[in-house]
Amino acid sequence: MPEAHPHGHPRLCPIGLVVAVLDVPHADDDSSPGPCWGLLRTGDPSRPSAWLRCFYGHEGVLTDHTIAEDGTVSPSVECMEPGCPWHETVRLAGWREGAIK
Repeated sequence: MPEAHPHGHPRLCPIGLVVAVLDVPHADDDSSPGPCWGLLRTGDPSRPSAWLRCFYGHEGVLTDHTIAEDGTVSPSVECMEPGCPWHETVRLAGWREGAIK
């Protein structure tokens, strides 16, 4: 079995490669260090989303991503801050909003 990524747990991809999934905790408050996430209410009450703070403290929203029932986000999340190297496959720990497409 391949070695686990230092920030997450390996999972098998459909093509047989191992991808590390980073379990991102829910933010306790606005001062929570990254990575962390919080619930985002959009204009459509039937389609909530999430905001996410990267490891370096930059924030973005996941409105153009799919969130699975277990909180796994697709596609992978890349920080949009110019020059930021943060790019991870993430699972929003504690996600309770169901699958969002």
